[in-house]
Amino acid sequence: MILTEIRAKNLSLLSEKGFTVAPSLPVNDTPPLLRSTDEILSRFLAMEAVFNWASGRDRPDTAMIEQLARWFTEDERAILHLEQKHAIEEFSYNIGWKLENMWPLAWVLGFNMQPDFDGTIIPDAVIDAMLGDFMARFSETKPRSVDEVVELEDLFYCAHNAAVSARLGGKTAPDGFHAVMNGGVIQERRHALTWSLTPGCDWEDTDLNT
Repeated sequence: MILTEIRAKNLSLLSEKGFTVAPSLPVNDTPPLLRSTDEILSRFLAMEAVFNWASGRDRPDTAMIEQLARWFTEDERAILHLEQKHAIEEFSYNIGWKLENMWPLAWVLGFNMQPDFDGTIIPDAVIDAMLGDFMARFSETKPRSVDEVVELEDLFYCAHNAAVSARLGGKTAPDGFHAVMNGGVIQERRHALTWSLTPGCDWEDTDLNT
């Protein structure tokens, strides 16, 4: 794995889609480490439980919530402590952002649909496949290699840089790109990938600088 070659490939992909990345964006030369499958799966399941609770999709099992206790953020614990009807009333309108975090984690775990880097909101077909067949057949999947994750994380790191620049007024994203909504999608997906490559770092402490 040659990081400069990965960067060159990713810059080409982004340029084809209309993104411009700052030429000074550094290449991370720290030897990459990937979290364990158990850690990534636990974080995925924790977010799924919160999404299900606040969307009214399902009622998470109490024993599972206790087992996953250390993988929830403080904000997520607060949502789970609400009565479900109140959680739905207060958070159903934006809880779908959890799905943008979950898609990259599922991909790292072996989900066959790779997250898009253009900022398009996760499609219903991906949600259904990720929360349905993928989880039902999880024991049959093979996690991605650290090299695969590093390559996709670098792609989202670069896309995030372009999205942040666009939000600040730069002409660094394609026509029609919404700097807040589409940029937010990119940031949430990048968050999951960067967290996966920073063992020992809490979710909320993940470095998302661009």
